[in-house]
Amino acid sequence: MKPSAIQIGSPAVPSGTEEGGLSAAGRSAVPCACPVCGAPMADPQALRKAGRYHLFECRDCAIQFWHPFQRLGSSWYEDFYTKRLQTIPPLEPGHLFFLADPLAPKQGRLFDIGCGVGNFMAAARATGFDVAGIDWDSHAAQVGKALLKLDTIFPLSIEEYSERNSGEKFDVVTSFEVLEHQDDPNGFLSKVKLLIKPGGHLALSCPNRNRWQKGLDVTDLPPNHLTRWNPEVLIAFLRRHGFEIVSCREEPISLRRTAEMLSAAMPTGLGRAVMGGAPPNSTEVAENPKQALAILESQKHFGRLRFGTFLVHCKNSAFFLPAFLCWPFLRWKKYRGVYMYCLARWKG
Repeated sequence: MKPSAIQIGSPAVPSGTEEGGLSAAGRSAVPCACPVCGAPMADPQALRKAGRYHLFECRDCAIQFWHPFQRLGSSWYEDFYTKRLQTIPPLEPGHLFFLADPLAPKQGRLFDIGCGVGNFMAAARATGFDVAGIDWDSHAAQVGKALLKLDTIFPLSIEEYSERNSGEKFDVVTSFEVLEHQDDPNGFLSKVKLLIKPGGHLALSCPNRNRWQKGLDVTDLPPNHLTRWNPEVLIAFLRRHGFEIVSCREEPISLRRTAEMLSAAMPTGLGRAVMGGAPPNSTEVAENPKQALAILESQKHFGRLRFGTFLVHCKNSAFFLPAFLCWPFLRWKKYRGVYMYCLARWKG
């Protein structure tokens, strides 16, 4: 699940985001235990700061998580993802990995969590699945019903859906770019298991913290994302919940991603200068929504936002030639792209 009007061009370090440890005030709000495995957090050291949030890593399960560990309500997600409602977005890497996975089921009942407007549901339906899905964003559900003729999209949380449809089971449950948003990953997975038939499958994807990253990805900040995963951490997490891993794949570095990272490594600041500053990131939107909205509105005047975005796009495009030259080497060295995908079988 990717923000819309927030990420523009190369990632930039947002205001209030820095590397390093905690201030004296920050140390008074450190977590007592890991929110994923429950291990005590002895003398935790912050890896990064973003606004009032601090990033920690558990020494036991190696999950990275932002503290305070709390997601916001559905209305915030509706505001944060508004632009995606204007068009039906293309399928994301996790969707494509599942559809192309030779070990994944090819038919049956499929339930998609965090389905957005239902673009993946429509693709799965076309391959023979009987589909249903949920999303926090009620506007997205309306778009999916109107444009894609998906009558089984529901603007509900997984908790609400489980309560209203107790005992309903699916052959496949999918959850693409959803896990990193959860403030109770264990509770979330427990709800997922209630929806899967014994021997059924869970397919999910999330950002890979092992990806090649130049600068800070402003979309990978709280409260938009609360956890950061890699394949080893994700596989161990699923196994603790009784899943058998069927396949796991890291997205390889793409030519476009290579060009964007080379561009990010050589910032000029021209796009931000034209726009009058970087667009607000998710932390800034959540902590000071009025100010963030004012910044966005000011950047829209006289086409500053559009022109700045165009300049960033031109700069990224200029790096395609050097990217083309070094891309084979990066692929050979197994540099990763943004996402990872995992298919697991529920043994319950």
